[in-house]
Amino acid sequence: MLVNLYKTKTPLAVFSFPFVIAIMALSIFYREPAIQPTFFAWQNNLEKSVFALPLTHYGLTVFIVYLAGVALNRLVNVFGFFSKNTYLPGLVFAISIVGFGAFNFSMDLIAYTLIIWGMGYLFRINRQDPALSNVFMAAFFFGSATVFEPMLAPVLILPWLGLAVFRSFVWREYLLSLIGGGLPWVYFVSVYFVVTGKLAPTPEMEEAAVHDVFFTSSMIMLLCFLVILFLYSIWRYLVVLNTQLLVIKKRSRLLFHMAWMSIVSLVLGWWAKDNIVLMLNIPFSIIIAVQLLNDRSATVGNVILFTWIGISAWILFF
Repeated sequence: MLVNLYKTKTPLAVFSFPFVIAIMALSIFYREPAIQPTFFAWQNNLEKSVFALPLTHYGLTVFIVYLAGVALNRLVNVFGFFSKNTYLPGLVFAISIVGFGAFNFSMDLIAYTLIIWGMGYLFRINRQDPALSNVFMAAFFFGSATVFEPMLAPVLILPWLGLAVFRSFVWREYLLSLIGGGLPWVYFVSVYFVVTGKLAPTPEMEEAAVHDVFFTSSMIMLLCFLVILFLYSIWRYLVVLNTQLLVIKKRSRLLFHMAWMSIVSLVLGWWAKDNIVLMLNIPFSIIIAVQLLNDRSATVGNVILFTWIGISAWILFF
């Protein structure tokens, strides 16, 4: 079953993980792209150019989701969230974007991948070791993510919170987080000026063909299922957390900080451009995967995952 399959590093799991993502992405050929409103006009033009070539669209989507899934798996495997290697967090991440029609190339998907990479650098911070390099790289990836999706701006606070959790105050590290977060925008504005001759891009939010699914019974069923699953996973994760080392508890604090930042980003996206920003699926994927992996019986986890896949597939294809 799924939980056991992705619980250990077996040859079958190594090959099945990208295969499952490739199967999910086949929906690209059977439906219109879920084009979301973008903050800048160039983002909308880039998405349309990719959507015009179905094979390119398919390949890029599989590649980006796979990179994000592998990075999430690495966070759990390398930093001690579970005692064995696992591919379950990446699988949960992939499933989490299916039901909302977001399993296609988008600026948001690129931004999520960059945020996951940035989290990897934050998790490397230790109280005893200087954090200059790690905090700069984390902030740089977070800043790069906001170039693609400005509604994710709250995540720029995360490097400071990471330093507050792991280390005593060192002003150079906090300053580097500011520089790292702002540098991608300096690069972006510079390139934009060279290409267009304009000093900086202005917000030109493009209207897009957003599927009106939030008032259907299927979407309501998915949202209710996810709310219950999220609350259940938080409770079970806290139970598991009581048995873990202090360093894991500190990293978990960053996951919870990312959760409330994700909610802020979701509200901002909904208010500014009538679009859901699903950064919540990053901490959510880790939390639900860890609590399922630590459950004595894999039956409950398999029922949850198959139910989730079934509801998402129903929304996606019907």
